[in-house]
Amino acid sequence: DGIYYFNLTEEDSDTQLIIFNLLGEQVYSSLLLGKQENKIDLPNLAKGCYLVKLSNSGNISTQKLIKN
Repeated sequence: DGIYYFNLTEEDSDTQLIIFNLLGEQVYSSLLLGKQENKIDLPNLAKGCYLVKLSNSGNISTQKLIKN
């Protein structure tokens, strides 16, 4: 399907989301708004494993995303 939801808590400010393939190439970028659920639709993203980088206010987090 390709629809993903990111929930940001009250403490989170707006957050930059960047998705990379395993070759390190950026395949998607978006700004997530704080204090709400953010819906990301990635229908054109090929099946596989990706790295999701979230950054806000000097905090950076990297997570794995698997699209089946």
